[in-house]
Amino acid sequence: MSLLARCSLVLFFAVVGVTPCVGSAAASPAASFPVSTEGARRLAADSDTTQGRRLWYERFVERDVTDDGRADTLLLRAYGTRGDSLRMLFVIVTEGREVFRATWLSGSDLIGAPLPPNPPRAVVDSYMRSTLDGFFNHLTLAPLDTSSTWGLGSTDCREGPAECRAIEADIRRNTKYQLHVAYGYEANETIAWSSRAHRFFIIGGCC
Repeated sequence: MSLLARCSLVLFFAVVGVTPCVGSAAASPAASFPVSTEGARRLAADSDTTQGRRLWYERFVERDVTDDGRADTLLLRAYGTRGDSLRMLFVIVTEGREVFRATWLSGSDLIGAPLPPNPPRAVVDSYMRSTLDGFFNHLTLAPLDTSSTWGLGSTDCREGPAECRAIEADIRRNTKYQLHVAYGYEANETIAWSSRAHRFFIIGGCC
């Protein structure tokens, strides 16, 4: 998947213009935020096709990232039994539908990790929880860069050439913000909402 720039959560909240409301189901001392509504958690869970595996970590925020005046659910989950072999999932759910998904493995988060040789499992688990606790710090909502020469690739936009061009024009004309998502080992993506297609599209990123 593509890459995105890392910025502060403070800017993310400042642009959106609302007060943070973050929930966590992780067994982490740093997860001291109030849990949000169970309805939002169930809504996000309904979009997760990995249900049935052991849930190792969960954290979410409710933010308007589609610029429609209503809160969307941004959910981060990790599935597995140990920190060095987790399957990560990040989804955005709006109006009862999944509108963006990214998945990766915890091994990519451990590349270059400041850990001792052959670290104990508890040390790896603690490092991974700390890394996941910081995930939302790497989300940035910023004004859409309409000067960029990005185009919608066939991998992300499968609506056909003519419709993809119409969606791209719709994004450039009507979308105000782009969202940067950073995850794994230096992986990041820039995504933008299309009111025409009612989902996010990748408009930039790397690795």
